Amino acid sequence: MVQFCCHLIVVVLVTAFVAEQCHGFVRIRIRRRRRAPVCNSEAWASWGACSSNLCGRPGNSNRNRKVNCGNANKSERRTCNPPCNCQVSQFYPSSICSATCGAGTLKQTRFVQRLPSNGGRACPNLIRNAPCTRYENRNCETNTWASWSTCKFLHGSCGPGTQRRHRNVRRTKLCRGSDCPALDESLPCSQCCPTDCVWGEFGPWSACRALCYGSRYRYRSVVQSQFCGGACPGSNVDSKTCPCGLNGDIGGDNDSETPLENEDTRDGDVSDISDILNRQSAEDEENENDSLTRANDVLSGQPDANDSGKKK
Repeated sequence: MVQFCCHLIVVVLVTAFVAEQCHGFVRIRIRRRRRAPVCNSEAWASWGACSSNLCGRPGNSNRNRKVNCGNANKSERRTCNPPCNCQVSQFYPSSICSATCGAGTLKQTRFVQRLPSNGGRACPNLIRNAPCTRYENRNCETNTWASWSTCKFLHGSCGPGTQRRHRNVRRTKLCRGSDCPALDESLPCSQCCPTDCVWGEFGPWSACRALCYGSRYRYRSVVQSQFCGGACPGSNVDSKTCPCGLNGDIGGDNDSETPLENEDTRDGDVSDISDILNRQSAEDEENENDSLTRANDVLSGQPDANDSGKKK
């Protein structure tokens, strides 16, 4: 019975009994069955930074966790692409400075060279207003002169006056450029007014050479000639008829001249009045011819024969 027991191995579910005969005794060794280990782990940490920071060049990224068993993975690795930020050019002026003399602003623009990817930074503003300073010195420029205006008279339609001309500004000055010159000019002008001649006073009357119905004359000259189309009305000689009379003034002009007396009438021996009248008519005609000749000589500028004889 003992020998049988020494070779009996009893396995009871969990505990195994091993019996051996050893020196007549039965030694029982009990061996316990091991259970499967329980693996406890924490949650994965966040992925680490990518090993590459160059846009377009892939790298690796790791993450870890804590575990209490040796067979569980404690870390993981994956391929990653680093973020690519937006890349833009430098700013370029896209307008001229708003000022022409001093401080102003201008518009600047830049261009996108690479769009963002993999969570890279977005593109910044592409347009901005930048301060600027501009000093554009430009002189004033004018057009050519227009034609002179007609003469504007001070009084009426002749005499002294003024005429003018004008020019326009073609380009205004900028900043420290020179100012515009005079845009208007004027100068004096004149146009003579038609003026008639001016006669001097008549001289004394000539003497009558006939007793009855003779003529006598007086003369005058021009002291100021006509000009600018003026006229010279009138005559340089004036005449009138001598009335018959033996006493008193001839012609009634109170010039204290006495009539010339004929020798026949002074002696008182006139026999025929018709003879006297005939001689008087002949003398009147001669006197009139002589007066007309003198008048023509005066008008033509020739000296009078009687006057030249007197001067001699």
